[in-house]
Amino acid sequence: MSRRILSRFSGHMLAVGWLQQTFSFPVYSPGLRIMSYNPPLAARKMSMKDAGYSFEDYREKRSTFEPTARRLNDAAQAQQAWPNYYSCPSLQKDLREKLSDEAEFKHSMTEANARFILVWRGKNLFKRHDNIEDFLEPIFLRFAQVESLAMNEDVVKMYIGEMDSLRYFALDVSTLELDDIAVPQGGFFEQLRTAGGILEKDDDAGLLATARGLSVWHRSLSFCSNCGSGNLRPDKAGSMRRCRECKSGFYPRIDPSVIVLVSSSCGKHALLGRKAVWPTGRYSVLAGFTEVGESLEETVIREVYEESGVAVDPNSIRFFSSQSWPFPRSLMIAFTARAVEAADGKLPAINIDENEMDDVKWFSREDIEKGLAAEQQKLSIPGRAAVAHALIMDWMGVEKNQ
Repeated sequence: MSRRILSRFSGHMLAVGWLQQTFSFPVYSPGLRIMSYNPPLAARKMSMKDAGYSFEDYREKRSTFEPTARRLNDAAQAQQAWPNYYSCPSLQKDLREKLSDEAEFKHSMTEANARFILVWRGKNLFKRHDNIEDFLEPIFLRFAQVESLAMNEDVVKMYIGEMDSLRYFALDVSTLELDDIAVPQGGFFEQLRTAGGILEKDDDAGLLATARGLSVWHRSLSFCSNCGSGNLRPDKAGSMRRCRECKSGFYPRIDPSVIVLVSSSCGKHALLGRKAVWPTGRYSVLAGFTEVGESLEETVIREVYEESGVAVDPNSIRFFSSQSWPFPRSLMIAFTARAVEAADGKLPAINIDENEMDDVKWFSREDIEKGLAAEQQKLSIPGRAAVAHALIMDWMGVEKNQ
């Protein structure tokens, strides 16, 4: 992805999906109100290191990927356009204002229906699934199991929401060493991305994503951008941070990123690419971060051209769905689009940016089917945890044929 501009969302960003999916015409997104926060990188790293948090540098951590789609005809891989993985539509957050009162918050954590999600340096707590081979399941703890952690002032406490009469909280225990955390037997901390698609309940993925995203954000924001103080503390049930010196408040930053399946003008080929750090044979749709001053549609056009040299027809851009992607803090906004038809009637020529991409190709449906069905599975695509999977499956027409 090119020029990753790190900017803060303020206010509501997206209200276009239903119109476009229902009536199939382009709706242009409103302008974004951008605020910036940029203390020196060295200071941020040092602060997080002192707090027991390993700075997330994805150039060093790209061995972690969501599982690959197993086979094209695997019914378990089918996915609707929404809700996407890492979403939890059933989660209710109505109590957040009430729990903004510190006394109410502390009392609520002690109640019988409270469940706790531990996050340690960006990793969630799992165990092997009792009945489904190769699957994991999250470990949700009761107050009696985490009482000492919940009372620890260095542990960040966050209200996640309520679902099925259970009230979920997250505890970020990154300041502690593993030996200081009473992990239940069989439990282990693992990157949520590694567990993507191999959890029995999709709602669990949404709960864990929310807990992870908030935890990583809390640990990454150490200084007040208004007065420079390092005296920031969680506030409003862990949904924000507030400076104890100047009282300025800060909410989690979300980085908007488009992801798009571009098809040829005839609709028979899809444009897929790969990065050098990806697993061998992995191809996916193109994606990139939105820059200051851009609409989402403009980002689609620019990113596709920068990464492949292929021009997108602006009138063909359609919203598909969106997905929370807390790795570390993105909102993936998915689109479909068509390439401008080449003058000679052939597939548009590809001219890749070698600094961005290892390879970009046009794939027919038959290419994808054969690549995934091959004995050695020479081609792989992201698994169902990624909205890229839903885009490719929608284009392949797999869901309609199952």
